[in-house]
Amino acid sequence: MAHGLTGQGGFTDSGLAALDAAMTRHVDSGAVPGLVALVARGEQVHVTVAGQATAGTGPPMRRDSIFRIASMTKPIVGVAAMLLISDGAMALSDPVDRWLPELAGRRVLRSLESPLSDTVPAERAITVEDVLSFRLGFGTIMTTGDYPIAAAEASLGLKTLGPPWPPCRLTPDEWIAGLGSLPLLDQPGERFRYNTGATVAGILIERVAGRPLAEVLARRVFEPLGMTDTGFFVPAAKLDRFTSMYTPGGSREAGTDHLTLVDSPDGWYAAPPVLPDGCAMLVSTVDDLWAFSRMLAGALAGRAGARAGQPGEQAGRGVGLPPDAAAAMLRDRTTPRDKAESPWFFGGQDAARPSGWGLMMAVPARAGSAGAGPAGTAPAASQVADGRPGGYGWDGGSGTAWRTDPATGLTGILLTQRMLTSPAAPPATRDFWKAAYAALALRLGGAGLVPAGHQRAMRQVRGTDLLAAVTAGRDRVQVVPAGVDEGRRRCRHGPPVTPGPQGRQDRAQVIARPGQRVLVTRRVVAVLPPLDHARCLERPEAGGEPVPGRAGVAGDLVEPAVAEADLPDGEQRPLLADQAERRRHRARPPRKIPPGQLVK
Repeated sequence: MAHGLTGQGGFTDSGLAALDAAMTRHVDSGAVPGLVALVARGEQVHVTVAGQATAGTGPPMRRDSIFRIASMTKPIVGVAAMLLISDGAMALSDPVDRWLPELAGRRVLRSLESPLSDTVPAERAITVEDVLSFRLGFGTIMTTGDYPIAAAEASLGLKTLGPPWPPCRLTPDEWIAGLGSLPLLDQPGERFRYNTGATVAGILIERVAGRPLAEVLARRVFEPLGMTDTGFFVPAAKLDRFTSMYTPGGSREAGTDHLTLVDSPDGWYAAPPVLPDGCAMLVSTVDDLWAFSRMLAGALAGRAGARAGQPGEQAGRGVGLPPDAAAAMLRDRTTPRDKAESPWFFGGQDAARPSGWGLMMAVPARAGSAGAGPAGTAPAASQVADGRPGGYGWDGGSGTAWRTDPATGLTGILLTQRMLTSPAAPPATRDFWKAAYAALALRLGGAGLVPAGHQRAMRQVRGTDLLAAVTAGRDRVQVVPAGVDEGRRRCRHGPPVTPGPQGRQDRAQVIARPGQRVLVTRRVVAVLPPLDHARCLERPEAGGEPVPGRAGVAGDLVEPAVAEADLPDGEQRPLLADQAERRRHRARPPRKIPPGQLVK
């Protein structure tokens, strides 16, 4: 039986309409020339298409428009690496010296400020896992300063410590030789440094497979998944579907909201690149990326035989990514120091956004680390309100984003043409995630929507409050509706309860087990996060059996209830004890309860 906030409920019609409107506003304002957005949950997929492929007089955007996906390349290349590992061609623990002799016998800078000659020997070899987890000892420097190593990297044209555009003009062999001529910044495995590992991973895949990276990706990933529009360049026959890319800084008089053209369809991607960079150089469409995300979700669930239309269908079988390989990609390998030194990659200092880094992509933070809950934790209400998704995936500096959130069953993909100018998500991306989560039809218990006959007996709760009820991260948690006086909390069933903060009664419980799946036990009939009208009944029986039947719709006022058939021993009763009590309850004026006040 599926428990918690699961994916069978799909989306609300009003929520999807609000999503379309939110995305269209950003196009109408000129903030982005156009976009394609996809949200999916269970069998329901919704796509928003708005604007133009090129600002001004360009053709209209299409669902199959092709975008530069930038760093969303990384997870795709990561899957190709894991397929080679599953084949036995290499292992995570293998030193890369066997295939990349240019990286053997490493020296390490004594400090970032040191001249290139001031080094110490590496304590060990770089491993495959170091490369895929971005702990090989070289990558983005998150502090400002004039560092000799940065100047040397720039002089070699590696383009790994800064933006990837214009594309690097070195061949893979030339690039890895250039990196091998430089000392490392850190000891292998010592700390997370973004970016460089992805380019190394692409070259490593070429050396292990004995084929160009583009061919490996096509044969092992793109063709089995039907990703016909994904690659390192756009063929001439498809250039009419290729979008332009912009950076803020254009002319308001030109109607482009200060956007400057960076690359046109006949520019950098019109021919195969010199360096097929595993860091950031793929192009793709929303449906190709949706096929990839479904495959990965299916592999994680171990559902290679699932029915068509669900994660793990025939496309997943064709790729053949084993569940343990997918799970290895999602294991967080970051440390508290990594999070402190690279806050932009891990949600800043906000403990409500548990984020880490696995193999080639962002993942939920490891249980027990700062700000973390168990894998699969739903994002807190404050996180959703700020437009920050949960789950795994990654964003692209070209204005793209993807996450799959196992806690809610949501997959979201956003493709725009406006480059990022800082690590912070732009307004269009934040609004996309806000609207996507708000459109979810949430349910507790996973056993079906509330029967229509119980509408009269249900009380109102916002879907974002339901999300807040599953962020506890402990084996047993009490979720207490705050600000409810004792008179309004009176219940007809159940033993006496202990007064909560400020003398208020604490009855409503959520039992959250490891893995953050929410169960409602037999002892609790109504599970209510902070409410305007907070009331509950408790069953006198204690036990651990889940009770199905409650539902919520995010973004709307909805009413969770219990089906009569779910009550023990065939007993049937409404949630409120009698008609008079219901009348008194309705007669009381609404009282706003501060959200998010959870007692754990």
